[in-house]
Amino acid sequence: MTKRSYANKDQSIDTSDLRNALVYYLKGIHGIKDETFDYKKVNKLLEIDQKKFIKKVVCHPKDIKIEDYAKLSDLFYDSEKCHICILCMETKK
Repeated sequence: MTKRSYANKDQSIDTSDLRNALVYYLKGIHGIKDETFDYKKVNKLLEIDQKKFIKKVVCHPKDIKIEDYAKLSDLFYDSEKCHICILCMETKK
């Protein structure tokens, strides 16, 4: 996600919108809302399975199974899933 691409998408993608949507979604899970952010972007950029996984990482990390992680194989590379998990934990701090 930091190399201007993610998963099998084109190398010229600007992933900053995706990363911002992810961070604002994470903040929303914790009850922090920003009135200047358009939350419709979250639904446009993150698929339902991605949001379910992210919420599970943040709210119930001990309940994550390898199957949850494997569901995202088509949507993200392993390094990107790790990046997402790190963002989830850092946002929780």
